[in-house]
Amino acid sequence: MQMRFATATIAIAAAILMPLSVCAKTKAKANPVSPAKSAAVTEPAAEEASPPSVEVPESIVTALAKGDLNGALIQMRDEKPTPKLKQVMNDVSRAATFDMRGKIDRSEAHKAYQNVAVSYHNLYLFLKRRDIDQKKYFEMARKYYSKARSAATLLHKSECDLLMAALLASAGEGEKARKIFDKIDIASMRGDFESVEYMAAYYAASGQTEDALEALGQAYKISPDRTLAWLAAGDDFAQIENDPRYQGQLDSWRSNKKDRNEVTLSIPRKGEPRLEMSSPEIQFAPQKMMKHASSKESAVVSKKRAVQKSAASSREGKKAAAKKSTVKSGKSTAKVAVASKKTTPQQKSTARKSQKKR
Repeated sequence: MQMRFATATIAIAAAILMPLSVCAKTKAKANPVSPAKSAAVTEPAAEEASPPSVEVPESIVTALAKGDLNGALIQMRDEKPTPKLKQVMNDVSRAATFDMRGKIDRSEAHKAYQNVAVSYHNLYLFLKRRDIDQKKYFEMARKYYSKARSAATLLHKSECDLLMAALLASAGEGEKARKIFDKIDIASMRGDFESVEYMAAYYAASGQTEDALEALGQAYKISPDRTLAWLAAGDDFAQIENDPRYQGQLDSWRSNKKDRNEVTLSIPRKGEPRLEMSSPEIQFAPQKMMKHASSKESAVVSKKRAVQKSAASSREGKKAAAKKSTVKSGKSTAKVAVASKKTTPQQKSTARKSQKKR
């Protein structure tokens, strides 16, 4: 009895489950599951690695390799902007439109020539990092660096030489680069972010990792954000980017930036929510900005204070004048009194006559 009941139960269960299995097989045939997806279903859920983002499409790289700046610029305007794409687009735009500027004023010549030279320099490095040696961009950068140096003051000539040395070193002309670098008076340079940046670019192009990291450290002390933005968008450190020391320094700086920019929400005991910066170095200090909060109000207050000061000085001047006048009048009165006390010769003779009569 129990055996028959069990057999009947199994038969009923098989009859119920069979259509389900047929449906499942039919669905599997209609929508086949790849091994990777099926593994994801059976195994614990894991975070899928996002595909590497293409910062600059190959069609744009091809156009730049052919020297077609206008064609590359047209394509870039239709792409989703990324930090790298923006950098390349800025360089392409400056290089493509430079010849349309016409005659350059002497006072602006150094800056104009150096900027366009840097753009060609960046484009040359961008393609060289992709194993494309576009000599046109190298020659244009070299040409405009020379023009920038001719128009530069003595203070800026060293910077032009340093950029030229970095360009030659990146092109494999290390001996020429070294000769130019050895003539540079480093002590005469300004020591600002740009000059330290050019120094780091030269050392990196020459493969001198230690010196490049030291110069990068100086640039980071001056401006951490500008340094990280430059490293993210530029190609100046392609020669040493695989060096563990460079990667370690870069990871450390990125970690520091994340800590500096971390924002937390805290609820005080009073129940009033407020934003607090986790790092004390970047806490807001609105009291320091109160002087500049309202320029109109500051102007009114300053004007009012000036009027009050002028009125006060006017009152003090009047008091001093009145006091001086009083002193003068007192002196003149005393002189009159003294003069009245003096007797004339006629008065003396009259007095004598009166005494004789007596």
